[in-house]
Amino acid sequence: MGLFDKKKCDICGKEKGPLFTFKLEGGIVCDECHDKLSKKKFLKGYSLDDAKKELENISEEKEKLKAVVAEKKEKLSNEPITRYCTKCGQKFSGNFCPNCGTPVNNTATNNVTPASIPSIACPKCGSDNISIQFEEVGSKTKKKKNSIVRSAARGGAIVATGGLWALTPKHDGKEKTKNKLKKFAVCQNCGNSWKVK
Repeated sequence: MGLFDKKKCDICGKEKGPLFTFKLEGGIVCDECHDKLSKKKFLKGYSLDDAKKELENISEEKEKLKAVVAEKKEKLSNEPITRYCTKCGQKFSGNFCPNCGTPVNNTATNNVTPASIPSIACPKCGSDNISIQFEEVGSKTKKKKNSIVRSAARGGAIVATGGLWALTPKHDGKEKTKNKLKKFAVCQNCGNSWKVK
């Protein structure tokens, strides 16, 4: 047996090199099985039987979770979709609003009330073909000065190097610029523009 011979995992049976296997009490585990285990694997006395039991519990929990997800998906697929009519605001299920007869493609689905549907209309022509644009009104730049410690350190470096450090460029500090923007809505039909909050 050589140093780099492959070893067989006692849980899944895969053969791996010594860099990809871990020793537990009572056997060897590959890196894939080792990654699935909890932090208990690092405790002294953790055996191969403990690892097998833990992996069985993990697979059982996964199966239970899959069953719960499948059950919930089935419940949701059987429930009718509720919608809100965009014209009258009534909640309904089906293809047409029973109150005003609006078809489904003009309605908002699930939990969206007509009041929360954003709509901007042009005050001049009433069109809803609107684009929002931002215009820069002004900007303000703040400059942060160097600290006293930094200036003293630079002075010390100049003295220590006999003035050579003075030839290096000096950092002036950081600049931060803030831009002030105004929001405008522009109608794509008539060209009218107005401020929007």
